[in-house]
Amino acid sequence: MTNDNKLPLLYKRISLLTPERHRDRTFKRTVGFNFAAGTNSLPLTLAEFPAVVRHYPIVFTTGETPVPICLVGLRQDHNSFVQKDGNWRPGCYIPAYVRRYPFLLAVNSGDNKLSLCIDEESEHYRSGGDVLLFNVDGPTDDAKAALEFCGDYQNQWIQTQEFGKAIQGAGLLEPRQITIKQGDDSKTLAGFQAINEAKFSEISDELFLEWRRRGWVGLVYCHLISMGSVQSLALIDEQ
Repeated sequence: MTNDNKLPLLYKRISLLTPERHRDRTFKRTVGFNFAAGTNSLPLTLAEFPAVVRHYPIVFTTGETPVPICLVGLRQDHNSFVQKDGNWRPGCYIPAYVRRYPFLLAVNSGDNKLSLCIDEESEHYRSGGDVLLFNVDGPTDDAKAALEFCGDYQNQWIQTQEFGKAIQGAGLLEPRQITIKQGDDSKTLAGFQAINEAKFSEISDELFLEWRRRGWVGLVYCHLISMGSVQSLALIDEQ
């Protein structure tokens, strides 16, 4: 299976993982994070909010179904948390989207089912390693672990999309931009949305109780609190 022109962020050449194609190929477990160095934002699932709020601003994409993303840089195409040696900045949470790479679940054009795939352009795959994806008995434990992680991620992503639709349907999202002054210069990052706190405080009791039951109220506050991380991000971005 090959991907179309609408590639997910970070992925370059997606292929269905099969014993026929990948039986003799090995996989390198760790190659650093340079593959994520060229983006200033990364998708998030709801389950990650409590961990992310301590390190990154959480905002939402524009479009029909807004989804949460964390800002990892204030410059276009630059991730301030990937260091020159390819390591992630010590002590900072690594988003699940990055940890999932180079695997993902994608629709198999043959039967329209979600199947485990791999980015064959990834250094994890191209560089070789000591981890087999298949053996004579079928998928190895490592391949099964990748499938389980991607399955959990996919389930979380469905719930995350529901949350995005709900806050948009309630009219809580508004365009936002971040402007950081650095000496005589300033930089502005735009093209995202944030929840209007005043509008959130005005939602009906019925809706508030429903969101509390679903665990969404705390996530809204995680988002609002995370916006205080912008200045810290600016300081990291300067380094």
